[in-house]
This record gives sequence, structure tokens and C-alpha cells, in this order.
Amino acid sequence: MSDECKTEYANHLQKSNELQRRHYAELMPKIFNQLQDMEERREACIQNFMRQSAHIHRQVFPIIDKCLEGVIKAAEIIDPKEDTRQVIERYKSGNMPPEDIPFDDLSNPRPESENGIPSRGSTSLNYSTSIKSETLRGTLSAARFKKRGGIFGIFGSNKSNVDDSKDDYADLPPNQRRKKIQAKIEQIQNQFTQETAVRDGLMKMRQAYEQNSALGDPNSVEGQLTENGQKMEKLKTE
Repeated sequence: MSDECKTEYANHLQKSNELQRRHYAELMPKIFNQLQDMEERREACIQNFMRQSAHIHRQVFPIIDKCLEGVIKAAEIIDPKEDTRQVIERYKSGNMPPEDIPFDDLSNPRPESENGIPSRGSTSLNYSTSIKSETLRGTLSAARFKKRGGIFGIFGSNKSNVDDSKDDYADLPPNQRRKKIQAKIEQIQNQFTQETAVRDGLMKMRQAYEQNSALGDPNSVEGQLTENGQKMEKLKTE
């Protein structure tokens, strides 16, 4: 019995020693080698990332330099005086300052009505009304009042809509109104010049048709000439 136990113990001891030798000689070194390989690959990735990052930054630097040069050039061409001049030219109203308020002599007797009773506040009321109208005239407040009336008149009669269709820019300050009207005149003049050129072309076409009937019927141009004449007449009216 003791011999069998010794034999079994010897076998297990031998297997344990073999496993221990394999653990220290093969398995553990293999795991360490795998960890070493993984760490080397990680460091290689970091190395590649740093190299590519530096290379990309080196390529981008010239572009950044050009952008900065453009910013510097744009800053150099800024002209504060010219900018403010353009703003003033665009938004100046052209309104004249109001006249001095006249002196109201309250010591003078107030005018009496037909029944002999003094009309209280009539002079001051008329005066304040005239001053208010003169003060508001040609100002932004007057423009707001006019626009407000136009908003409330949306659902009114068609007459207001017809009047609004003919835009005379009356709600704008004098200087801005002058610019708008001048631009409108130039636009109409350009359109009239174009229609005149079209009319000349149609006249030449009709003349060519009259000289050579094989090219076309002269009467076919009459409709276009009539329409062109109506357009030119409308532009003249405007």
C-alpha cells in the first residue's frame, strides 16, 4: 500500500514539476512576449501619429500664412473716413432743421368769439397744432405715422391700394427720396432706350419685307410695332 502511494506521489510530483517548468519556460515568457509586442505596436502607432501630425502641420503652415497675409492686407485697406462717408451718404435725410419757435405774448387779450366770450385756448391750440405739424414734417416720426396709417388701411377700400401702387417714395427723407427717384428715372430711360432699339429693328425688318416679299409678310410686324409703341408710350407717361 505504501509503495503504491509513493509511486502515485512520484508521478504527481513529476507532472507538477513539468507544469512548473513549462509555466516558467514557455507559458509566462509567451505572455510577456505578447505584452511586449502589444506595447511596441502601441508606441509605433504613437510614433506614426506624431510624425503625420507634424507633417500635416508643416503642410498647413503656408496656407495659414497666406490667410494671415490676407487678413493683414484687408486690415490695411480699411479706411474709417471713407466708411463713415459712405454711411452718411447712404442714410443722410436732407431734412432742414425746424425754424425758431416764435414768442407767444400771453399779455395780449385773446380774440373773442361772436357771442363775446373769449375763446379759451384757441390761439394756443392752433399754435401748438401748427408747431406739431411743422415739427413732425420731414422727420422719422412723420414717416412712422404715415406707415401706421398704411398698415391700418390694408383692409380698406381699393382706392388706397391703387394710390400705393404709384410709389413716389413720399415716406422717405428728401435725400433718400431724391436718390430713389433718380434711380427710377435712370431705369425708365434704359428701358426706353431698349424699346427704341427694338422699334428700329422692327422698322428695318418691315422695310426689308416690303422690298423683298420672299423674306416675309410686312403685316406680320405690325402687331409687334403696336405693342412696342404702347410700351414706349407707357414709359413716357412714367
